[in-house]
Amino acid sequence: MTVGGIFELRTPRALLDKAVHDLERLRQDPTDAYAALDFFVTARHLPDWIFPDDTVNRDTLFHSHVELRICRHIADSGKRYIVKGPAT
Repeated sequence: MTVGGIFELRTPRALLDKAVHDLERLRQDPTDAYAALDFFVTARHLPDWIFPDDTVNRDTLFHSHVELRICRHIADSGKRYIVKGPAT
């Protein structure tokens, strides 16, 4: 197995632990946008870490778990938001 990652995050298990940590932060404060983004982006990338070179298994994992598809939608859609006017 190739070891990569950043900081202590070198394995899929470490990334899962980060997602659990981020979810706990979100439970502590459901209005914390940083915790929410951290959780959804981290959870969205778990299949990439589990199957880094296997798109078929990665896609199967997404198709088998609606929760991962929701995380992917939220994480990937967030970078496409366009502000059209002042926030109210």
